[in-house]
Amino acid sequence: MASGQWRKNLVMTAMIFAVAMTSINQTIVSIAAPPTSRTEA
Repeated sequence: MASGQWRKNLVMTAMIFAVAMTSINQTIVSIAAPPTSRTEA
């Protein structure tokens, strides 16, 4: 039973980490993309 709870905690931690990394990536891209496209135009 304890192993199942540990696995649930591990999965939850991994999912939170994945969502956080995705949102951080979107923020960085939205900040960095306009200057990059402006210099190319």
